[in-house]
Amino acid sequence: MVPRLSLYFLGTPRVELNDQPIALDRRKMVALLVYLSVERGQHQRTSLSSLLWADYEQAKAFKNLRQTLWEIQRTLGENWLETDRETIGLNLKADIQLDVETFNSLIEKSRVEADPSLRTALLVESATLYRNHFLTGFSLKDAHPFNEWAFSVSESLKRNLSYALTTLTTDYGSLRRPDQAIPYASRLVALDPLNEASHRQLMDAYLQAGQQNAALKQYQTLEQTLRQALNLDPQPETRDLYKKIRKGEPKLLQVQPEQKPIAKKHNLSHPVSKFIGRGREMNEIKNLLKTNRLVTLVGAGGIGKTSLSLQLGHSLTELFTDGVWFIALDALSDPSAVAKITADVFNIKENHFVQILSKLREHLQPKHALLIFDNCEHLLDACAELINALLGHCPNIRVLATSREGLGISGEAVYTMPSLPIPEPGMDFSLLDVKTSYESINLFAERAKLALASFQLTKDNIEAVARICCHLDGIPLAIELAAARVNILQVNEILAQLLNSFSLLTNNGRTILPRHQTLQASIEWSWDLLSGSERVFICQLSVFSGGWTFDAAQSICQGDILGLTDALVKKSLIIVDQAAGRETRYYFHEMVRKFVQDKSRSLGMEEEIRAHHLRYFLDLSGKAEAGLRGPVGNEWIELLDIESHNIQSALRWAELTDLQAGLSMASRLARYWEFSNLRGGIQWLERFIQNPASNDFPNERARALFVYGWLLTWLQQFTNAQFAIEESLALFRSFGDRHGETDALTLLANVRQFLDKPAEADKLLNQALVLSRALKDEWREANVNYYLGWDRRYPDRAAVYWEKALSLYQKTNDRIAQVNALGILGLCRVVDGKIETGERYLREANRLWEAYQQKDIWQNPQVAKSLIALSRGDKDRANALLEEAVAAVRGTSNRVAYYWLRTRQGYVALRTGKLQQAQDILLEAAQNFISDGYMAGAVFAMEGLAGVYIEKGRVKQAVHLIGWAEHIRTEANAHVLLEQNDLDVMKTICMTKLGDAAYRQAHEEGSQMTLDEVINLAQNLG
Repeated sequence: MVPRLSLYFLGTPRVELNDQPIALDRRKMVALLVYLSVERGQHQRTSLSSLLWADYEQAKAFKNLRQTLWEIQRTLGENWLETDRETIGLNLKADIQLDVETFNSLIEKSRVEADPSLRTALLVESATLYRNHFLTGFSLKDAHPFNEWAFSVSESLKRNLSYALTTLTTDYGSLRRPDQAIPYASRLVALDPLNEASHRQLMDAYLQAGQQNAALKQYQTLEQTLRQALNLDPQPETRDLYKKIRKGEPKLLQVQPEQKPIAKKHNLSHPVSKFIGRGREMNEIKNLLKTNRLVTLVGAGGIGKTSLSLQLGHSLTELFTDGVWFIALDALSDPSAVAKITADVFNIKENHFVQILSKLREHLQPKHALLIFDNCEHLLDACAELINALLGHCPNIRVLATSREGLGISGEAVYTMPSLPIPEPGMDFSLLDVKTSYESINLFAERAKLALASFQLTKDNIEAVARICCHLDGIPLAIELAAARVNILQVNEILAQLLNSFSLLTNNGRTILPRHQTLQASIEWSWDLLSGSERVFICQLSVFSGGWTFDAAQSICQGDILGLTDALVKKSLIIVDQAAGRETRYYFHEMVRKFVQDKSRSLGMEEEIRAHHLRYFLDLSGKAEAGLRGPVGNEWIELLDIESHNIQSALRWAELTDLQAGLSMASRLARYWEFSNLRGGIQWLERFIQNPASNDFPNERARALFVYGWLLTWLQQFTNAQFAIEESLALFRSFGDRHGETDALTLLANVRQFLDKPAEADKLLNQALVLSRALKDEWREANVNYYLGWDRRYPDRAAVYWEKALSLYQKTNDRIAQVNALGILGLCRVVDGKIETGERYLREANRLWEAYQQKDIWQNPQVAKSLIALSRGDKDRANALLEEAVAAVRGTSNRVAYYWLRTRQGYVALRTGKLQQAQDILLEAAQNFISDGYMAGAVFAMEGLAGVYIEKGRVKQAVHLIGWAEHIRTEANAHVLLEQNDLDVMKTICMTKLGDAAYRQAHEEGSQMTLDEVINLAQNLG
């Protein structure tokens, strides 16, 4: 579900996140959120700080603004605001509902609405929304500029309310409904008790409603108010009206008591089952009907157009005084009968089209009614002709049509029906609550109860239900058909069946329309309406998995791509996604795609189109390989994320038909696999490399082995990585690929570093350095320098190598590598205690990160900022930064980065006194480091566990761990990687508590412990 923030500032301020109240602890938080939401756009931090802290020094005001901003983001989440170093603003792409904005929008719509009956609906809604005056009871003691701004906004909103109440009073009078005018006229008087015109309006409303005594009493109230407040009498105009009322001179309107109709004026059927969700769609379509005379709901079969139109009709019967009328066209096949079936609804008996149309016009011309034409797609021309004729001669008629494509009439507002909301991709479905707000899941549960009365959503079945709804793309009909099977299958069995086919989606109920008895029949209905060229084109498009761009369709398909795309979009077979900031994408519902794929196979088109698809994405992978090193590397990662399903599909086809293309494609995506899908990349490379036929393509195999070894390194599978890299090195050397040889030497050295063999690593890196310089390849020379900096024997040299690497990465414009280098330089300086220098590197890393949206797989800037926050005593901030970093790395499968970050979280927990949390995290990290054979990480975690031992008073055992860790470091000739001060403090504490002799003995005992003994010690911390 997309998060929704609701802001209510008409009245006492109230904030809700996903309909749950949120408490903002400080008034300045409320004030900042109010200002940013009402005054949309980006605002300079200087102006915001002056608005809220006008009497403060600039530095203090800036600090308060940063603190307030952080508190808002911590409370609400970080997706609601857009910030940079200079400006702050509301995220205009987020789903934020503001009552002030809605109120003003309704007022503006009412000003251009000529029909009083429709205008009153808009104004009633606006008056209802106005709970009380803007920010009732809220102000800031020390922020006069903000208070003045809030007063100005409040006065503007009051003027709009005054307009709404005045117009409602007048309109209800003109509609001869004075009883309904009185509450609004009374509210208008209360808004400004000294406004005589408002009192006269109320007196007139009372008079028209036949309430003469109430009108006279209102005059007396006015007279008393004016004399007490201003010592004045009412104006002559008001006094004359009073005298005429007393004499009975104005002719009273005899208002008959409103009679409730015995039966509503409609022919709408009542749903047998409960209607689920669609609240947002209902409101959006109602708003369209207020300002448009023809609204067409378009969408694929089964999306819920008919049921929603019926629900809308029931909700609008009070608004349309002459009724809501439903014209069902689904069973109609003769276009000439559209007018007749419409006439039958109104008992008009004619046979000739001209006579029917004339009678319909005559009958509907004075009516204020809504007509619902349902299922127009197979009778488009006939429906368009009739609806156009009726709208042209019946000024108070509105039409709501449903169709799989628009009618194409001038003035038509087309509303594309979305699927029901489903959980987001990648979400942990096991965390879903049984009281979920996802409408798709609730629909499944409701319909399942109809098939099996005992059915309930539970923690055990909600994950399977969620996966069913996702697989069915949130299509209501498909969900209902699947839910109906709970009487014979468990939900996990339904899911398994759906993953194989959707033949399960069958309903043989006697009252179900034949085209809805199976979902396949519903899609077949759409297929039969396609032309020959449209059928060929849609079969070609079915090769895409997860959507496509127009460029991809042009490259792979044949024919008039633009015209055919437009035709299929209009027929609701293609979904258009025009998300801001990225290229337009097109999609099928998954069930439509599977149906069309079957058609493609039966027509013998599959092999040729799949070959074109593979070539397109092979070419794209080549462009991505170069692009991922350039200034827009992260844009390529985002693009490949979007195309991930197509990439997987192309690789599957390559595995079956073109091993050389598969080896090349999987290798070219190396940096993408590293950042977004380590395990997926490893699995594909493994499948291609293990195929004996890959030996027929030595160049491609060498590169694939190299990338395979690279990715295995991030999973800490160092032995397997070493074998793969050594084979790739031998192949590169065999056919003289010196660039490949340089890469393999550099990576092999990195593996040696992880295996605590620094001397071997140094030798390999120096060979690579000589090669890269001979090739005059600055990017590869930068890589060598970067890894030279990781020689733990000489930590004082690290910054020199990383500075050199950074300089070369800047020359080659590799933004991702620059961010990584800046991040590690910043972290290195912070760890060394050179906070100011470290912050300079981190600011530059963040500048690049934000400007180019580059990723840092190690999250070094976040780690360094966390350490800075910790050094300044801000432990909550330190932990929050690490939480963000862990979340970013978790999805990449990069075990090295993930467990380093988790270990640092353990250290923060230790410093904040959360000993059990620290123990759990550090033990988990140590065990995983050890199982991966990565002893540097294991030492780092064990030293943290020593700190936990100290806090728990088990000092001797702490020294055992310290002794073991220092022994491992000495063996590997590796200096301390964590903050040296932390370790020195721990050792000092232990020496003080034990004494020098006991400390040395415990340290010696620890240095002689085996790995199993150390693990056992850590596990029995208690």
